[in-house]
Amino acid sequence: MERSAERSGRLLSQTIGVARQRGELALIASLPHHDLAYAQAALRGGAHALKVHFGLTHRASGKVAPSLHVQREVIPRLRDLAPGLPIGAVLGSNVSHVEQALDLAVELGIDFVSGYAHALPASIFEADVEVLLAFDDRTPLDWAAALPQGAMLEASVVPHTQYGEPMTAADLLLLGRLRAATSAPLIMPTQKRLTAGDLRLLKRVGVDALMYGVIVTGEAAEGFERVAQQFRSVFAGPEPG
Repeated sequence: MERSAERSGRLLSQTIGVARQRGELALIASLPHHDLAYAQAALRGGAHALKVHFGLTHRASGKVAPSLHVQREVIPRLRDLAPGLPIGAVLGSNVSHVEQALDLAVELGIDFVSGYAHALPASIFEADVEVLLAFDDRTPLDWAAALPQGAMLEASVVPHTQYGEPMTAADLLLLGRLRAATSAPLIMPTQKRLTAGDLRLLKRVGVDALMYGVIVTGEAAEGFERVAQQFRSVFAGPEPG
């Protein structure tokens, strides 16, 4: 749907497109805590967007995130820190939780909602937010061809038992299949341990953005600055021959 004029400058899809034009991957900081130190660190490092979690247990960190209704002050505080950046959220682990939080999220100025396809209500596509549909390792890959117009694809397709392992050729081939199936922005969470060379390969296979978090940053807030700087530096100079 049409976004409000107030938020038109904070579209995640536009942010990703601008990064693509500059020859880099957009960086979305997936914050494991609502402590503003994590957001501040990500912004110092050069993250293009921020994402927080409500009403679930964060898969990578194991942290339990309170509901949006309990911590509604988090979004305005993030907006004060980053008035021009897209800010998004996972609103819960099931359809009921997301439905209960969605109107409040829009009221507070959330720019995008991220969630697994089975945990998002169909009404999400009528809300005044952009949508990141997350596929897990059990989602049929051919669903990518059926993404609604305007939706983005979050390829959270690594089994939990493989978190933190090196990226493999099989990972690239799977991402390549998703890229071939859709022209939607393709966002890859850092569920694997990534090197600078991996980032260049991901860009070549058609990944548009990285959603980076504790698997590559570690638990300390400072890691969100360090990793963002490292990842952005990969595309700061000419690509090696």
